[in-house]
Amino acid sequence: MTEVISGGYIVKTSGPAQRAGLQAGDRLLKAARVPLRDIIDFWFYADGPQVEIEIGRQGRRMTLWLERDAGESWGLDFDQPLFDGLRRCSNHCLFCFLDQLPPGWRRSLYLRDDDYRLSFLYGNFVTLTNLRPADWDRLDEQHLSPLYVSVHATDPVLRRILLGRSDLPDIRAQLLRLEQLAIEVHAQIVLCPGINDGEYLQQTLSDLEERSRSVVSVALVPVGLTRFRNERSVVLPGETAHLRSYTPTEAREMLSWAGPLQRSFRQRWGRNLLYLSDEFYLLAGRSVPAARFYDDFPQLENGVGLVRLLREDWFRARRRLPAKLPRPLRMSLVCGTMIAPMLREFARECQERTELLTIEVLALENQTFGPLVTVSGLLTGECLRAGLRGRTLGDVVVMPRVAFEQSGRCTLDEVSLSDLAAELQCPLLLADQMSEVVEALNQIDRGNPPSPLFTDLRYPTF
Repeated sequence: MTEVISGGYIVKTSGPAQRAGLQAGDRLLKAARVPLRDIIDFWFYADGPQVEIEIGRQGRRMTLWLERDAGESWGLDFDQPLFDGLRRCSNHCLFCFLDQLPPGWRRSLYLRDDDYRLSFLYGNFVTLTNLRPADWDRLDEQHLSPLYVSVHATDPVLRRILLGRSDLPDIRAQLLRLEQLAIEVHAQIVLCPGINDGEYLQQTLSDLEERSRSVVSVALVPVGLTRFRNERSVVLPGETAHLRSYTPTEAREMLSWAGPLQRSFRQRWGRNLLYLSDEFYLLAGRSVPAARFYDDFPQLENGVGLVRLLREDWFRARRRLPAKLPRPLRMSLVCGTMIAPMLREFARECQERTELLTIEVLALENQTFGPLVTVSGLLTGECLRAGLRGRTLGDVVVMPRVAFEQSGRCTLDEVSLSDLAAELQCPLLLADQMSEVVEALNQIDRGNPPSPLFTDLRYPTF
């Protein structure tokens, strides 16, 4: 049988790897004589003070030994965490956001992954619909915990409808198996009003609570819809429902319904178990809970607790505001429409505490995805141009860092920050929390203003 060659390409070495003679461009093929499928395999089989490795270099294979001190990393950086390729998604989810992107953007944005290894590495949500027997064996052997699982519904018929497939495994049996393997699960339920809420949601939560030894958090997230979505209806027993967004009234009803459940979960399990995304609170016009409510903030990437962290950051940062600036300064804070009321509250307090400071919050409607998309992270270059062109802007314009990708500092539609600065003809700063705005004001107060283009300070998000 021909051996399948996988392995990962090395892009940087240091420490033990450099001492052993490894170089950028080498391909790490094996560790402890085991072929490597990804970086997780390397961590698992090289878990010790020394390891025998096999590499490929310029068409030749070489065997080397790596040795390290206690607590020392191996000093290897790879070009990709997965050496044997990405596991693609084969579902056709009713509400898939990637199916709602505009046409013509770069191809990588339309790539749908459903790889349990990325769930373990980075917290990506997976459906578990493509697990093979060998994957279950590996989960058992390497104990890849926690995993982040898109449940959406435990009713088998409804889950097939939501995921657009008729051959799905029963998620309840899969969650039981993960519990038997002692693998923790963070579950998400993307809620579609009139489809998987109501009695279906009650049943889903009941099934998840049965697995509460391993299911440590459940996030409820309202479905996100753009103007590019295909109008789709869902045939449920006795009725037909249409995909739509939650209304403010429905958001308030959801919060009222969830409250008693969360209190009962905390009494039984010592944690809330159930968490609603910030969007429900903002849509309902309600304050987000205190920090202790979120336990260890297990689902920040799902937008659960980010607003609380933003508030906590502001409570700390406002004490550092300068009492007076050396000259009058106008500042514009750019954001999506959902977070704008809270940022205006912060801006008013900034002006009250700092003389000669004027702050205006510019809430932009999403011209690209449509008015139902209200978060700052999905503001595109098209939105920023359309919303800011021709307006009287401040001496400094603060852009939401979350709208720009780390590589290239470009928006989703590949508009760079430098291009925006040139078009708007004003200094731009990137920020994600008010502490960054306060730091910029202190730099100005000290006569050391931030870069005329941007200051890249990375925190969670507004």
